[in-house]
Amino acid sequence: MKTNKLLIFGSPGRYIQGPGAVKYLGYYVAQLSQKKRAWVLIDVGVDFLTRDIETSLREGEIYFSVSKFEGDNRLSQADKLSQEIKKKNHPDVMVGVGGGKAIDMSKMIAHRIGAKNVIVPTIAATDAPTSCVAVAVDENGKVAVEDHLFNPDLILVDSEIIARAPVRYFVSGIGDAISRKYEVLHSASVGETNYFGGQRAFFISDLLEVCHRTLLKYGTEAKKSLERKETNDTVEKVITSIILLSGLLFENGGLAAAHSIANVLFNQGYGKKNLHGELVAVGILLQIILEKLPAVELNRLDRFFLELGLPRNLTDLGVAVDDQQKVASICEGISARVEKHGFRWSSGQILQAIQILDDKK
Repeated sequence: MKTNKLLIFGSPGRYIQGPGAVKYLGYYVAQLSQKKRAWVLIDVGVDFLTRDIETSLREGEIYFSVSKFEGDNRLSQADKLSQEIKKKNHPDVMVGVGGGKAIDMSKMIAHRIGAKNVIVPTIAATDAPTSCVAVAVDENGKVAVEDHLFNPDLILVDSEIIARAPVRYFVSGIGDAISRKYEVLHSASVGETNYFGGQRAFFISDLLEVCHRTLLKYGTEAKKSLERKETNDTVEKVITSIILLSGLLFENGGLAAAHSIANVLFNQGYGKKNLHGELVAVGILLQIILEKLPAVELNRLDRFFLELGLPRNLTDLGVAVDDQQKVASICEGISARVEKHGFRWSSGQILQAIQILDDKK
């Protein structure tokens, strides 16, 4: 069914953020669950949260099971876990606790078993928590995307938990979110529909500016606070921008070259040592050069990335830029991938942009 003439806006059912928010998990699960049955999939790296989660669910009078997730985000694993969970408990609420992989696995399982989906992110590295999209890998180890009809029912963000995580994840989240301004503006300029196949709401451009200004104004200060394991109003604003605003903008506004470039670099093997937002950060700098945007935009972001410690060129990502065969493969991959967004960049043009970035040491 064609929906491209309709205004469509998607969002999570509810977004809750603040210090100690995880203590309210049982209260909100009880409101979502008719059967009062839940399954918690918790990332093995944050299983220290298990006791708090179990206490909260008991207070909410929820019958629950907890299983640890070790990061195998294959589609086949989602099928396997769904069958096991359905057989053992048949919950009507699926809770995902952890980073992007655990979160996305919980989305895939919730979709397969027909359960409500609650997300408790433990890092602010991407906008994955709010999205209807789940990213996995196929049997060949390539990126595979599942997009479900609706977004998660509840996002519960405990900023004290975010503050415990390595700061690199937070910085990566800024790298991911800062790309939205340029990607959404391009998507709108070429008449693309949003992720839901509809027209953008009129306020998306205003939301875009709020997100972008917040990241630029408070990003560096928030990083310094988290290095001291502190939460404050500045940290809360940046977390909201990374997780909520960025997610709303990507689905309701659109993506463009930066994420296409990040996906090419991931498929070329550079996702093993680099986080998603680090790949996107380099991708948005390349997009700005290739779109021939004003130099002030490139210089502003380049300085900002330098302050934060984000990668600023392919060398920073571990690409041997003097390996002509490797770089040619990356350029060809980018050239092919960005065509769907209306970009007609040759491999030669992309190579030149890579060289411009590499010269900005």
